[in-house]
Amino acid sequence: MNHPRQEIIMERFDWSSTGINLEALVRSYSFSVAKSRRRFVASGTLPDERIIFVPPAVQPILRDCVTVQDYLDSLPSDLGEHLVILMRSGHGSLGIGTVDELRDVKSIRRYTVRKSQGKSQSAQESKKKARSAGSSLRRRETTAFFVDVARELMDREKQILDCRRIFIGAPVRLWPELFSVNHPLPFKADDPRIIKLPLDIKTPNREGLEQFNAQLGRGYWAIDSKMT
Repeated sequence: MNHPRQEIIMERFDWSSTGINLEALVRSYSFSVAKSRRRFVASGTLPDERIIFVPPAVQPILRDCVTVQDYLDSLPSDLGEHLVILMRSGHGSLGIGTVDELRDVKSIRRYTVRKSQGKSQSAQESKKKARSAGSSLRRRETTAFFVDVARELMDREKQILDCRRIFIGAPVRLWPELFSVNHPLPFKADDPRIIKLPLDIKTPNREGLEQFNAQLGRGYWAIDSKMT
């Protein structure tokens, strides 16, 4: 019988103590970089037990980090500023700043969802051709939404150029649409600064943006083992 695995979080920490926490654990466990490059993993003291160390998103495991020491050596004393972009079916928010505070925040709202169905117009059109006046309106509003986002980003082109990271929270299908509209953007889809993260915010408004941003500076370590 295959028992499911359970991850028990032992400690959460702020980005400022990432190095201290990882160095303490390295004394007891031999960590390696996980395939996802989002965490470090090590064998625990019990059979089928693993120790997991997940650094804050603002301190990603860079591609040239092969060992834990490489990662520790790469940790900057100053994070600098970053850009956060959240998008979900006609709702969007963006802001520039640090994990402590975002500035120049902008929220965008367009009518792109049919209330009775709760799906974006672009998602519905992938299944069938839109014919009604309402569908046509939502299609125009969807295009206008991405143009609005692109315009707001271009208004902040200089600040974005100085950002160290670009954090994206959006459904997989939405992100490419931003680059398909006829409007310039201050970065390309393959910009190495881009880090895509799960969007666990119901509505990406200003409050949701600030909540998402605060999470970027938090990490944790946990024990992962099979449930019996």
